Amino acid sequence: MFLVNVGTNKQRPSRRITEIDPRDGAAVVGPNGVGKTTTLRLTPLFYGHLPSQIIQIGHGQKSMPRFTLPTPESAIVFEYQRGPSETHDLRLAVLRARRDNPDALEYRLFESGFRREIFVDENGTFLDDEGSKTTATNIGVAFSMKLGASEYRAIILNLQANTKQAHRLRQIAREYSFAPRAMPNLDRLVGSVVKEHVSFADLIQVAVGMVNEETSASADSERNKLLLKQTKSEITDWIKNRRACEDANKITPIVDDLESTIDRCYREEDDIRLLSAEVSALLDNKTKALADITTCQDTAATQRQRHQESEQNIQATLTTAFEQAPVQSSDCRTGL
Repeated sequence: MFLVNVGTNKQRPSRRITEIDPRDGAAVVGPNGVGKTTTLRLTPLFYGHLPSQIIQIGHGQKSMPRFTLPTPESAIVFEYQRGPSETHDLRLAVLRARRDNPDALEYRLFESGFRREIFVDENGTFLDDEGSKTTATNIGVAFSMKLGASEYRAIILNLQANTKQAHRLRQIAREYSFAPRAMPNLDRLVGSVVKEHVSFADLIQVAVGMVNEETSASADSERNKLLLKQTKSEITDWIKNRRACEDANKITPIVDDLESTIDRCYREEDDIRLLSAEVSALLDNKTKALADITTCQDTAATQRQRHQESEQNIQATLTTAFEQAPVQSSDCRTGL
């Protein structure tokens, strides 16, 4: 962060450029009233947080832009790296007080790292926005159009803008967003950290901002209040669904037991199917063996029957032979 000709506690510009590099830790020291706390509170401005959300105006206290940026040549400059390359991925976010409303900020982005000549000319004169634009053009540094607070926030946090220039802002975000994807509510979170006293109301404001961001609620809604677009019937249905979810959560243990039982039944069914296949295979083997045995028995019975018939034929032949033998013997004696 670079503080270019910013205001001091003596109500006049500093006429200098002060650099604060927080990457490895930075200590802002000095006596009371020199602006240490104010310097710390500048950090959320980079993320698009509004100054009015950090310091409340009143009781004779000036707004942050009016006090910090007393002249058109005063600027708060944030140098950031949006990618791995320190040569091509360095960018500048330059914040100045608006001329038509010194209590508000205007923003411009430059496609380069910090270069002194963009803010101070060769004679040591600090430059306003037009002078910085002219110098940047001469040295070949590209820059964005002048941006309002909501436009700058949409670009730096890579958010979807709900304006007529949404397409153009998306194109600018491709070159200047802090990260490649959207970072909603980062500005609110950082802003709540640097406040002097963080109360529960601040956390409510962050939460309400997050809900409004998600539901696309109007940015002009009252502080810490939600404006819902849902109808009564939609809200009633939501309440019923919520209660149904609560009832479902109560029976979660029962559902878990049922699911466990169903899983066990499935496993037992698989085991039974496996046993059934094994029994079927064994039954087929037994049936085939029984058929083979039956075939062998039939073959043996047939052979036994043939053998018996053969024996009967032989016995009959022998009996006939024995019966004819005496007659032949008698005939032999008579011949002699």
